Amino acid sequence: MNKEFIEKIENQVNNISILDKDPFVEESCKNIYRALLVVTENENTTINDDISNILNDTNKTIELLKKFDSINKEKYNGDLSYIVIDVNNTQTLLYLIELLKQTINQNNESNDIDKQKNTVGDNFKKEINIDDINIIISSILETCIFLKIENIKNIKFLPAKQGYTVEVSDDNKKLYMGISEYGYVEIVRENFIDGKIVYMP
Repeated sequence: MNKEFIEKIENQVNNISILDKDPFVEESCKNIYRALLVVTENENTTINDDISNILNDTNKTIELLKKFDSINKEKYNGDLSYIVIDVNNTQTLLYLIELLKQTINQNNESNDIDKQKNTVGDNFKKEINIDDINIIISSILETCIFLKIENIKNIKFLPAKQGYTVEVSDDNKKLYMGISEYGYVEIVRENFIDGKIVYMP
């Protein structure tokens, strides 16, 4: 049974093409995908969301990933130990989650030509340069530490004509970070995209 389940997982993983071609990063990203497939398959409570929706909630994603080891031991007798994830390295984990989310989104869009351009107002949906994601996440985390935002619930990229606009939310409020083309936070507004400026480095 475990062999059939492993084949099922690998078939799904092989259908996606990770955007970062560094072998270590690529395999780490695929392992997160594998782990999420295992956990959602075995959750006691029904999860209706598909993986792309789960990845939109960073906290939920990490919470599910933390359940993988115990599910592997209890239900699969350790047969899935080839799936290695490090849930303790927060910065790397956030990068890999964002990379997997962007990968799945791009894969989904490439399957539907009509969705390649998604207009929001006068802005077009912008592809994020994968080389910039690590810099962007690092800058966001440093800014959150400075602003004493401890429990990041979600990080969402919004349409922007120049650079990047990122919505960062915790349990209490939302912050909107204007990020340069080079990946560094330039301005932070509170609650609204044009709200009160709370930080300018």
